[in-house]
Formats: sequence, C-alpha cells, structure tokens
Amino acid sequence: MRRWFHSIAARIFLALGVLSLILLGYGAWSVRAVGEAGEIVRETYDRPFQALNYTLKANANFNQIRVKLRDGDPIDELREIFHEDLDVAEARVLSNAAKLQIEKARAEFEAWLDVAGEGATGDIERERAAALTTRFDLLTETMTLDSFRERQRALEAVNTSRSLATTAITCAMLLAILMSVAMSRQIARPLKIAADAAHRVAEGDFKAWLPEGGKGEIGDLLRSMKSMQASISAMIAREEERSRSAEVRMADAFESAGPAIMIVGGDGGIIYKNSRVSSLFPEEDFDTGGPLDPAFLEAQRDGEEIELGEGGWVSSSRSETRDGETIVIWTDITAIKNREVALRDASEKAQAAAVAKSNFVANMSHEIRTPMNGVLGLTEVLQSTELTDGQSELVSLILSSGTNLMSVINAILDFSKLDAGKMKLASEPFNLRQTVTEVGAMMQASARQKGIELIVRYAPSVPEGVEGDEARLRQVLGNLCGNAVKFTSEGHVLLNVEGVRIGDHAHLTVEVRDTGIGISPEDLPRMFHKFEQADDSKSRSFEGTGLGLAISKELVDLMGGDISATSEVGEGSCFTIKLKLPVNKNAELRKHQSGPQFDNLRVLAVDDNPVNRLVVSEFLKSWEIECHLASSGKEAEEHLSAAHDSGEPIELILMDFHMPQESGDEFTGRIQKDPRFAAIPVIMLSSVDTTMGPPEDYLGTYADWVSKPIGASRLFNAMMKVTGSDKAPAEREAEKEFAPAWVAPPPETPKAEQIEVQHQEEFHILLAEDNAVNQMVIKTMLATEEVSLTIAENGAVALELYQARRPDIFLTDLSMPVMDGLTAAREVRRLEEENGWPRVPIIAATAHVLNTDRALVREAGIDDFIPKPIKKNALIEMIAKWKSAVDAEERSDTSLTKT
Repeated sequence: MRRWFHSIAARIFLALGVLSLILLGYGAWSVRAVGEAGEIVRETYDRPFQALNYTLKANANFNQIRVKLRDGDPIDELREIFHEDLDVAEARVLSNAAKLQIEKARAEFEAWLDVAGEGATGDIERERAAALTTRFDLLTETMTLDSFRERQRALEAVNTSRSLATTAITCAMLLAILMSVAMSRQIARPLKIAADAAHRVAEGDFKAWLPEGGKGEIGDLLRSMKSMQASISAMIAREEERSRSAEVRMADAFESAGPAIMIVGGDGGIIYKNSRVSSLFPEEDFDTGGPLDPAFLEAQRDGEEIELGEGGWVSSSRSETRDGETIVIWTDITAIKNREVALRDASEKAQAAAVAKSNFVANMSHEIRTPMNGVLGLTEVLQSTELTDGQSELVSLILSSGTNLMSVINAILDFSKLDAGKMKLASEPFNLRQTVTEVGAMMQASARQKGIELIVRYAPSVPEGVEGDEARLRQVLGNLCGNAVKFTSEGHVLLNVEGVRIGDHAHLTVEVRDTGIGISPEDLPRMFHKFEQADDSKSRSFEGTGLGLAISKELVDLMGGDISATSEVGEGSCFTIKLKLPVNKNAELRKHQSGPQFDNLRVLAVDDNPVNRLVVSEFLKSWEIECHLASSGKEAEEHLSAAHDSGEPIELILMDFHMPQESGDEFTGRIQKDPRFAAIPVIMLSSVDTTMGPPEDYLGTYADWVSKPIGASRLFNAMMKVTGSDKAPAEREAEKEFAPAWVAPPPETPKAEQIEVQHQEEFHILLAEDNAVNQMVIKTMLATEEVSLTIAENGAVALELYQARRPDIFLTDLSMPVMDGLTAAREVRRLEEENGWPRVPIIAATAHVLNTDRALVREAGIDDFIPKPIKKNALIEMIAKWKSAVDAEERSDTSLTKT
C-alpha cells in the first residue's frame, strides 16, 4: 500500500480527483445559475408577450362587437370572449400599472356597451369608443415598458452569471496549471532522463549513462533499461559475427556465379564486385572501396544489351535497394544473340523465297489463264453445236467446272499479287450507281437458281459520280454478294449503299446483308483470314478457296476503307464496307426528273418485302411521284378502294410477282375483273429471268415487266412507256444518268475532202492474238456471223495487215510477243492521224484487265475491252455495238460527201 502512494497512478489519481471536485462544484453552481437565468428569461419573454397578445385580441373583439351592433347581430358570445381575453392579459402582466389600465379598459367597455345598446346618438357612441381605443393604446405602451424593464433585469442576471462563470473557469485553469507543473516535476523529469538514454541506445551508444532507479514505475523503468542495454550489446556482438560469416559465403557464391555482379553505394563508391566484372571490362579500373565513374553507372540501364569486343554480348540488369545502393548484374547473352542472327537470316531467306514464289505466280498470270481461256472458249463453241442430250449435259458440266476453276485461278492470282505487293489501284471516274446495279444484275441468275430474292438499294443521298478503282470495287461487291447468295437458302440478299457527300468526298457505307445460315461467334473473327472458311471440315457443305473475303479485305484496305462483319447463327450475316471516295466534279450525273410526264401521277407499289418497298418508294419520291405502299393484295385492294372513293384513283400499279397467300398474278387477275380497277395498268416486278422478254402467257395481262433487282433506269423507262410519254427522250435521259464514267471519246468527223466511202460486202474484223487456241475459239464463234476475219499472230503482223486493208474493227490481245496490243493500238492511232484515215474502233481482249492498265489502255487509244474467257454472246454483242457505230459514221460520211 505504501508503494502504491509513490506510484504515478496514485499521483495522477489524486490530481484528477481534486480537479474533478472543483469541476463538480462549478457544474452544480452553473446549473442553478442557468435555471435562474432561464426563469428570468421565460418571465421576460413569455408573460409580457402573452399579455400583449391577449390585449390585442380583446381590442380586435371590441371592433367586431361594434360591427355586429351596427348590423343588429347578437354580441353575447363576443362580449364573453372579450372579458376572458382581458382576464388572461391581467393574469400575465407584471406591473400594477398595467393591471390598472386593464380594469379601466373593462369599465370603459361596459360603459360604451350601455350607450351602444340603448341606441344612443352616434356621437356619444363614437366618443366612448374612441376613449376605449385610446385606453387600449395606453395599455399596449404600458405592457411594452414592462417588457423592456424585464429584459433589462434578465440581461443583468445573465451578465452576472457570465462574470461568475469567467471567474470560476479562470480559477480552475490556474489550479490545473499548478497541478501540471507539480506532476511534471515529479513524473516528467525522470521520464525525460530515461527517454534521452533510450535515444542514445537507439543510436548505438550502448554505454549511455542511466540514473539509479528510484521508487515506483520510473525506478522500475530505469532498471529495465539497464538490463536491456546489456542484452542488446551481447546480441549485436553475435549478429556481427554472423554477418561477417555471411559476407564471406556471399562473396564465394558471387565469385562462383556466372554473371558479373557489382554493388555501388549511395555515395558512388564500389562496395563489392566479383572477378567476372574485371574480365568483362578489362579497360576499366574498378577498386573495391574506390569511386565509380558516374557516366559508366548511368550507361548500365536495366535491360540494356551491350556489345563487347570480339563479338561478345551482355545484358545489364540494374536495381536499387532501400539503402540507396545500386546492384548491377551483367549476364552473358552471346549465345542468344548468335541464335537471333541465325533465325533472322533464316527468316529473311524464307521471306525472300515467299516473295519469289508470289512474284512467280503473279508473273505467270498470262500463261496460266491463256490455256484455260482456250478451253472455256472451245467448250462454249462446242455447246452451240448439235449435241445429244447426254453430250450436252457433259459439255455443260465441263463449262461449269472450267468456270469454277477459272474463278479459283483468278482468286489465287489476285492473292499472289496482293501478297507480292504488286497490286496497284487506279483512280478513274465512274458511275457508282451503275456499278452497284450491274453487280446486282450479275448475281441475279445465281439468286434465282436458289429461289431467293436479290435486292439492290442505292440511297438517294449517295453521290453517283465518284473516282476510284471501279473494277476492284466491283470485284469486292461481287465476292460479298456471291458469298451471301451461296450461304442463303431462303429469304433474300440485300446490297445496300448509303452515304453522304462531305466536301469533295463521298462517305459511303455499303452493306451486303443476307438471311442465310449465319456465322458462329467463334468463327466470325477469322472470316477475313487467308485460306479459311467458317466450315473447314472435309464434309463441309459449301465449296470455295477461302480467299474471297481475304482478297476483299486487302482491296478495301488498299482503298483506305474498312470492312467488318456481324452475324447470328440461323439469322444471317451482314458485311459492311466503310469507304471514302473523291466525288467526280466534272461528271454530269443528273437525277431523273418527273417533269410534266409524271405530273400528279398516283402509283401503288405492292410488295411483301419491306426492303423492296423502300427501294421503290425512294425511286418514286425522287421523281416527285405520289407513292402509296402495300404489303399484300388485301392491303392493296383497300388502298385502291379508298383512292377510288376519294376521287383521286390510283393510275399505275407496280406489282410484285411472288407474294405469300395471294400472288401478284392472282391479285392482278382479280382486280382486272373489277370495273373500278380494270383500266389501271400494271407493271409486274419479278425475279423471273426476263432477259429474253417476259413470259408469253403474261403479255396481255401486264402493261410491262421489270426484272429484279429493280434498276432505276429500267423502272423509269417502263413507267414512261406505260403512261404514254415519249419513250425516246426518257431512254436518252436514263442513258445519261447510268452511262459508264469512262467511255472512249467518239471519233472526230473527218473533213469532207478526206472521206473515202468504201463499200464492202462483209464487215471486216482484224484479230491480233498469239495463242492458236484463242484464235480458233474466236474464229469458230464468228463463223456463223456475217463478218470477215483476218488473224495476226502479233501486233507487228496486225499493223502490216491494217495498212494493207483497213478493218472495220481491230480486236487485239494485250500480251503478245514481238509487239504487244498497246503498242499496236498506238501505232494504229498514229497512222490514222498522219494519213487522215477514219478512226477504227479498237477493242482489247485480255484475260484480266488490271487496274494499272486502265490509264495505259485509254492513253493508247483503245475504245473498249472484252474480258477473257470470251463468251460468244458477249463477243457478238460487242461487235454489234461497234458495228452500229461504224454504220452510223459511214452514213454521216456519205451525207457529208454528197454535200
């Protein structure tokens, strides 16, 4: 117990006890003072306020009583309330003067009431009422003065409490300070001595002086610290011995390790290095304990590969420790670098071999295609001869297989050119709408064979005249549409072109969307990889090289565009091309204008496919035609009836042939039996092949027949014909809009004195072709035509034959020995210019019209081209086209000569 009185706890307990008693007394006094002040405040603010409030209420009741007496109403209730309010006010007032005023107000009220109740004259009543009002004013002033006096009393009480509180707090603070000083002398000073000693021990002074321990906890602390000093000194001695042993072992390990190791202190001095360091850097002077060149240390960056003398290589690894030391490790990577060099050499050789392979395949284009063109040409000629059914089937299979093989060869050759970096894009003006329309027409036969619908939409906002590589864009669109048709068994394929003109560029979005089998999410990312398809199994259902999409992506990338795909299995796929092409500023591409021919024409378009309805409606709106749309025969009949009843009947119907529930043919037959609609002309829109004209069974039923995909030009001309307008001008306008962007300029009309009219019995064609098979193919194709054919094996021979007898058409191959087709064409144009001869149409026949050849073809004076393998129908149509031009020129020349 006696020891406890000397403890720190006892001293603190005593000090806190005294301070607590003082605070307790001050708190009790504060509670009482606050209660008194609160009572004063309540009396000051509560009672005068309530007394004044009830006085004002009594005054207001007095005024209401006057009004009721004047109106003859009873006042007993108000009179009673008046006295009750005065009673409450009298109970709340603090001064006798105020109570006296209340009594006088009560007496004056009764006196006034006696006069007012007895019907006294108005002046007396008003005088007594005024006196009572004055009394209430005096009463209010008296209560206000009372309130002011009470507020002063409350303030005095509060000030007194504040002064006493300030005095008490000051005394408590002084007492606390005195107790703190006393405790610091008894407690803090010994603790300060112990803390200083502990600090010196922490700094390594394990012999620091400590005072002898006294009584209580401080004495115990000092004795414990002395014991700790002894224990720490012994422990440090043991650890120093262990550290020396560890350093020796670490040095041995570093010496035996492969890498070179150096440790540099924060001051730049070398703390440690193994012998490997000196062997790697013999020119450097490294002394342990000596300074290290800062530039050398700075050059040793982490991960840096350093080449040493005699072909050696090291990799430096640098790290910083928490003590500010730097550890640098150099690892020998000479063997790794030698392997990298060997791998790089092997890779370069492999790339060179790949480039050589690609160059070989790309340069073999002509040699590979030429025999295939001959095979396909001869097969087509054979197909046109008299064959048995079995022979005809075999020839068709040969032609189909050969065509497929040619497509594969073309894909491989295109890919080889892309892989070899030889693919160059042209930049020529062309009509984008025409290109898209022709791609749709080209794919229509394949879609028709599969029983699906091919839809082409060209948004009205898309510019038509653009500049770019038309052939390669056509190839990309053909690949995408061909894939869509191949993988779609039912539904439709949509080729949709949207975009706007921004400045001098057309920003295009081309979508090829189908309702086919779709592509799984795991297969979609690799659709544009080379030689890959969604189904790579041997039992796959769809054939193909897997190059079409890869080539399309490469071409779109070369055009500066982007191609992407989205798909859902079982729902279909959508391939999207984003492209920016320059707008052809010089192109005169005009929209069809309805003009007076279509003035106020009302047209009903019926189609179950919403995309087809959108395409037709955009055409009609661009021609300023009132358009009504229906998705079925029933809906169309409702439109017809409503329009007829309104007095503005439908004047033309555009009818889809294939529709569910009721076909277009059935609906047409039904409405033509209705007298209201029998006279309305119907243009049938159908996917049925109408290249040879519409089916004979329908010639009397429909006003005209337009094949899908619907082209603006064909639909416009059909509507012009059906509505009775002049057909020729419409056709000319359509030709202007949908003409190719590059057509050879028409021949200049020679002067009259230069004209020589030659009357020949047959149309003469000069053919320049080095391949005997191709010569036979073309000769056989033209055998049944009324033309004469002269064959030259190269351009030089053709030039001699041309000068001996000028032909009506010069048909030439481009790639030939001795003199190629381009050189021959230039020479022909030179001879024409020098001798004043009429311009002969020159047609180039080539296996694959490269885009880089287009500028050369135009510069050489070639008017047109026909692709190989040459199709008989295409050749005959080409000759007929230019034969008509030659005949027209001869008629013009004859008329000039006569004049």
